[in-house]
Amino acid sequence: MEASDSSESSEATSRWTSIVDAVQKLYDVSVELLSLLQKGSSSEERDEFIRKIESYLEDREQMIKTIQPPYTTEQKTIGMKLIELNKKIDHHIASIKNDIQSELRKLMNNKVSQEKYHDPYQKDTISGLFYDKRN
Repeated sequence: MEASDSSESSEATSRWTSIVDAVQKLYDVSVELLSLLQKGSSSEERDEFIRKIESYLEDREQMIKTIQPPYTTEQKTIGMKLIELNKKIDHHIASIKNDIQSELRKLMNNKVSQEKYHDPYQKDTISGLFYDKRN
């Protein structure tokens, strides 16, 4: 009877430590992601930068799926730190998204401006038309 009790307790202990390890790993990956986001990147290196961010986010997603309740006090403490990290991560990702969107808008405006410069009469404009309302 004692052998089965000790094996059950060792399994429970092993499960508990693996869950705590998973939460700690999630925290560590989140810190690495935040560090990467804070460094930023230049426009030329942006594709590689985004690939790294996606890789970290996918890793975090997989880790989050493995973490199941009940949570220990240690896990709850790490979880509260994770919530704060996620807020910072979300802020940085939103900032990067806004930067990319503004660059896309500038590119589109430049493209339209260049098209108008090369062929100013390409598109019909309404500004010079007169409409007769009698008929």
